Amino acid sequence: MRKFLSLTLCLILVMSCALLSACGEKTDVSGSKYIGTWKADKMSMLGEEEPLEYELYVTLNGDGTAEFFDGESTSSCEWVETDNGFKLKGGVRLTFKAVGEDIKTTIVGADIVFTRQ
Repeated sequence: MRKFLSLTLCLILVMSCALLSACGEKTDVSGSKYIGTWKADKMSMLGEEEPLEYELYVTLNGDGTAEFFDGESTSSCEWVETDNGFKLKGGVRLTFKAVGEDIKTTIVGADIVFTRQ
C-alpha cells in the first residue's frame, strides 16, 4: 500500500509539472510586421550561394500560430516575436532574423533567406 501511495504521488507530481509547463501567457502578435507567408528564395553555405532543391514556406498568423512547409509536409507550431525577428516554437524550433525586408534562418549550417509573398 505504501508503494502504491508513493507511486501515485510521484505520478501526480510528474503530471502537474507537465501540465504547468504548457501554461504560459501568450504574447500578442496580432500587429506584428511578420504576419503573412514567407517563401525561401536563397540559400548560402560557406559564403557561396546554392540553389534551393525544395520549397520552404513559413506562414505566421496573428493569433500566434504558424505553419512550416519543408518541401514534403506541413508542421503546425507557435511563434513569438523577438528583438530582431521571430522564433518558431513547438513542433518546429527555428529562429529567424530580419535582414532588410527579408528574414533569415540557419538550418544545418546553411543560411536561408525568405521573402514575403
